[in-house]
Amino acid sequence: MQWIGLPRPKSDPCNSAGSDAKTVFESNGLLDQLKKALAERALNAEMDHHLSDEETVGNSRNGYGPKTVLTDSGSLELSIPRDRQSSFDPQLLAKYQRRFPGFDVNEMKNRGVEDILIAVVDGLKGFPDAINAVFAQTTVQTCIVHLLRNSLDFASWKDRKDLARELKAIYGAIDDKAAEAALTTFEGGFWGRKFPAVAQIWRRAWQEVIPFFAFPKDVRPIIYTTNAIEALNSKLRRAVRARGHFPSDEAATKLLYLVLNRSEKEWKMPPREWAMAKSQFAMLFADRFQAARA
Repeated sequence: MQWIGLPRPKSDPCNSAGSDAKTVFESNGLLDQLKKALAERALNAEMDHHLSDEETVGNSRNGYGPKTVLTDSGSLELSIPRDRQSSFDPQLLAKYQRRFPGFDVNEMKNRGVEDILIAVVDGLKGFPDAINAVFAQTTVQTCIVHLLRNSLDFASWKDRKDLARELKAIYGAIDDKAAEAALTTFEGGFWGRKFPAVAQIWRRAWQEVIPFFAFPKDVRPIIYTTNAIEALNSKLRRAVRARGHFPSDEAATKLLYLVLNRSEKEWKMPPREWAMAKSQFAMLFADRFQAARA
């Protein structure tokens, strides 16, 4: 990920690291500050997604609650977002979870993942770099639906339909040059001037948006969103929340297996775009795609 022509803010904790580099890894040092900032941002993104769910109509944010968790480098105090219906159960840090282990892409490789062709991520800072550090050939693509959802958050309900229609000209463009031209047109147009923060969101994420346009239109519906896996994760969370307590890890594993087994029966056929997308992947990734299918 590259800086897009913006100076590093003066308040960035990285600026002070050089004055006493030994403090970077100390308790409450730079590393802990970055962990806190990343975790809280991810939790807020989860809350946004939770409130956009059809099942949470009428729900809204209700401030924050402090929570101290144990990390690999010590304790860390986080501000956890709350909702009025108390139905928010974050994936990153479950309600009663007190230990917050770090996420290490190397662990995926150690568990047997040999290659990732395309990684569709939801915009967390640093995630693309973390993936490419371990899987250098991976194409990292931002989730367009997450980008749209974040954009529409700036608009009132009555404006969202029109704003979404304007943004479609960007992600529906034939290639990255046409998309950037559409973004520039949007910035200078009525909706871009009314909601300038929307164009800024797209500009900041542009390096992870560009790969989307390198794929043929047959492939784009497959990498457009992470909603399919999020829907499955939502079923797993609901099942765990309904049970509440498990006598053992084996009991929890059995429940998750049953949920997955039941969900699999609903997968009667693959997405209609998959057949065409598969042939495109075979041409684009050649031997890597064949190895993934083996």
